[in-house]
Amino acid sequence: MGKSITFIRARVGLLLCLLFAFQPAALREALAQVSAGAPLATYVDPFVGVDGGGNTVPGAKVPFGFANPSPDTEPNPDPNSWATNGYESDRDIIGFSQTHVSGTGGEGKYGNFRVTPQAGEARPKDLASPKSDERAEPGYYAVTLTKPGVRAELTATRLVAVHRYTFPARSRAHLVIDAGSVVFTGGGAGRRQRPIASHARVVAPDRVEGMGSFIGGWNPSPYTLYFSAELSRPSAAHGAWRGDEVYAGARSVAGEQAGAGLYLTF
Repeated sequence: MGKSITFIRARVGLLLCLLFAFQPAALREALAQVSAGAPLATYVDPFVGVDGGGNTVPGAKVPFGFANPSPDTEPNPDPNSWATNGYESDRDIIGFSQTHVSGTGGEGKYGNFRVTPQAGEARPKDLASPKSDERAEPGYYAVTLTKPGVRAELTATRLVAVHRYTFPARSRAHLVIDAGSVVFTGGGAGRRQRPIASHARVVAPDRVEGMGSFIGGWNPSPYTLYFSAELSRPSAAHGAWRGDEVYAGARSVAGEQAGAGLYLTF
């Protein structure tokens, strides 16, 4: 059996399912299945719109919720790419951030407080992993990161992102947290999002806190967010990182223009 770590614990409060049927025949078929007792949620595909300029994300969210944990993929190097959601289905996953906008176009926005599970050695600057067995439904997302062999599952309440990671049983397990992460796609370099200040600290073996201030992106006004993360089991060790530097055993870190965060070992 693998070892499972729940990053933040909460319960899902509300799910909303919308059915759009544009063809009369499809509508008749859908209504017939509904009459037969088929749940409406079975018609919802969160992957609709993630590619081809739709700029949606497949992660979990409740109606009018702020928390929207969803996978982020490697930034597209094409300067003409306007995939502003931070997710492209044919690119490797670099982690799971807690905030997203969906379908807006323009410059990318949010993608804050990214969490990346790793196995073996902690590598804050080597995050990308191929994926398999990716699935999503209203309020739930799951994928296997094949590089570390980790199964990731996401859900959400209005203000809480809930992560569960199942690691290989005999590997050291790590969570890498980036307090200064953003969706870095869309628009010219001067308009893209960037962190201007970030901070994170280990409060207890099962709790970390932090903040980040950011500027740029769609609606370029500066904004500041705070987070507090509770783990279902205590970490055995921790450290910090900033840019390319790693500080084993450090309990806190601050960053400005470069990424900075923590890693927790189990």
